Amino acid sequence: MELIDDMGDVWPGVTPDLVLKLDSSLAGEDLAAYLICNLGWASLRSGDGSLTIKCRPTILTETTLVTLLRAIHETPSSTIFVVGFLNDHWEYQLLRDRHDLTTLLASLVGIGLSRKFWGRERLISCSVAPEKSAFHDGCRVASKFISDWHEDETLGTVLAELLGSRWSISEYDSIAGDWIELLNGGGFTPFNPNYTGKKTGARLSEYASDPAYTSWVTQHRHRVMEKGTPDYSDVDAIVAFPRVGEARLRYTRAAVPITRRDGRKLILLVARTDNSINLRDQS
Repeated sequence: MELIDDMGDVWPGVTPDLVLKLDSSLAGEDLAAYLICNLGWASLRSGDGSLTIKCRPTILTETTLVTLLRAIHETPSSTIFVVGFLNDHWEYQLLRDRHDLTTLLASLVGIGLSRKFWGRERLISCSVAPEKSAFHDGCRVASKFISDWHEDETLGTVLAELLGSRWSISEYDSIAGDWIELLNGGGFTPFNPNYTGKKTGARLSEYASDPAYTSWVTQHRHRVMEKGTPDYSDVDAIVAFPRVGEARLRYTRAAVPITRRDGRKLILLVARTDNSINLRDQS
């Protein structure tokens, strides 16, 4: 069994480390049930050609849902999905199609109703992020490693320790008019089949089906490179993905321009999910 917490991180079941981290008097299935019912976690259990998913849609975060859907789409095509939802009681549905399962999950969490829910058309809001010293320090240290990077496999390990998994190093291709991902941590969760699982060589134009979001990200990268100084911002965006529909993404973003010793100009992008960010009018 795997558990997905409210920040989208995956745990290999109820381990002693998890019990210790949560300082819990519960363990095993009792702790898993508590986390799902009360804290918005989700669980996945595979076996005998099926994948059993348990979650409580009314308190599930968008971040958890995105990670859950990514796991669903990475399972073998022959998988039968048995889904258990907790509202007042457990309800089970047997589904054989990923699209049907994605639609069901998204509808229960209300992800496809974002424009109606927020009552406005603007997709993206952002503001200057407050100082988050550990996050900023990690980005600054990482940029120094990248400036001396010899394009071997050690950099990914170093950046994973400093930044987690949601980071990328990009270079602008002026001929193609697109940003090329030289390396990323694999922690971004778009559902475009041309991008998922691709750690090198991905293009920004492949990232999402939402042209407004792609254009906004592109313009931001250009501004940071022209200014030549790091940018830290809090983002509250509603983004459309091919298989998911509209999802609300809230995160702190860092963009650090880097000039390597060989003259190449790169940009380091880092994201930290933060569901407490709220930059939208809830009317």
